Amino acid sequence: MDRPDEDLLASAGDGAGPRRLLGVRQAIALIVGVVIGAGIFKSPAIVAGLSGSADWMFAMWILGGLISLVGALCYSELTTAYPHPGGDYHFLHRAYGRSTAFLFGWARFAVITTGSIALLAFVFGDYMQQALPLTILPDGWGAVAYACSVIVVLSLVNLRGLRTGAGTQMWLTLAEIGGLLLLSLAAAFFTDPAPAAAQAQAAAPLSFGMAMVFVLLTYGGWNEAAYISAEVRGGAAGMVRALTFSILIITTLYLMVTWACLETLGMQGMARSE
Repeated sequence: MDRPDEDLLASAGDGAGPRRLLGVRQAIALIVGVVIGAGIFKSPAIVAGLSGSADWMFAMWILGGLISLVGALCYSELTTAYPHPGGDYHFLHRAYGRSTAFLFGWARFAVITTGSIALLAFVFGDYMQQALPLTILPDGWGAVAYACSVIVVLSLVNLRGLRTGAGTQMWLTLAEIGGLLLLSLAAAFFTDPAPAAAQAQAAAPLSFGMAMVFVLLTYGGWNEAAYISAEVRGGAAGMVRALTFSILIITTLYLMVTWACLETLGMQGMARSE
């Protein structure tokens, strides 16, 4: 007798499965929006302090992009061979069985996704409290109010349906990309270049490895494309284009932001910045 878990997996592969409502551009917006988060505003300083020189710093960001591209291409093979809204859960279920997939599902529900949402909401609330302080609340509660509000609002938006959520994500992603581009343009045209520092030694192996941890964390999230693989129009070709263009866009933006920070602050200034 089939288990309910297996019945659910089977039903998603037939006509009862999700409709392909997402175009490639919407899929790109979703992936880019998921990947680009608070990390790019924190990691460049850490990577600069660990890399030892500007050349090594840029090499690390390029290497992170290449590793992510290879991973994304592997995921595109998985998502096109097994398109399913269960994403990673479905892959683990097929490869290792129900128990492993069940543990992953609960870990994702209780720790991974929950913690990620809380972290991003906290960073958003912290910045918003500095930009538009809620003085009517006690100290420390303004950031909490902003964080809770953004979680509730975006949850309600996504509850309205896939089209509404994808459309909102596209506009938010465009705003995010626009902000990063403005930062890079401001560094190029409206600031004086930072004084060149003396050439530093190449990063030690331990420092290189630690820096790559932060680089890859900043690139993390492209695997979320697995959860929309059954809803992207164009099948295999659509998923390959969405993942490839997403990683290329993200890598380009990260390099531009890193260059902008280097041009404005210099290596030593980047390493000391918060």
